[in-house]
Amino acid sequence: GLRDFEAERVSKELVRVDAIYQDVGRLAVKWDRVEKALALPGMDVARLVSNAPELVITMDLQRASGNLMYLANVFKIEKMAVMLLDCPKLLTCDDLDERLRRTRKYIQRIWSSETYDDTTYAISEEPNLLFTLADLTIFDAGTAVDISELPMSVQEALVFATRRFKT
Repeated sequence: GLRDFEAERVSKELVRVDAIYQDVGRLAVKWDRVEKALALPGMDVARLVSNAPELVITMDLQRASGNLMYLANVFKIEKMAVMLLDCPKLLTCDDLDERLRRTRKYIQRIWSSETYDDTTYAISEEPNLLFTLADLTIFDAGTAVDISELPMSVQEALVFATRRFKT
């Protein structure tokens, strides 16, 4: 669970998003639905809501469930809770398959030796690459891209995510 000050901050944020959440009963119902929808090994729903209160509480649970099923087909189930805590947008993204395809392709354009499994591992380590790397326009030209041409935050995430394969 959350510490008192975290719970208070989340509560205020939820009321700011929608006054309906002042009603403790309604909030409890929504919380219960979110917990059931996100029933994964190791999932700390309280921490997820603390990380992204507006995103998690207002999300479309049908889309979130669909995204969870998609992610479960690609990544190890035991990695998914950590991935969602790192990147709650995975639950609400409406083009997850396309982002995954582009991110894999871009990692392989930077490091041609990366395999499908390597890119899967890298994305599981740094799921935000699905939004930071996949959205970079530098890849639009179709030419070779060096990691040094990327924003520093993306460089750091890529190096961290692929550390298992680099010596």
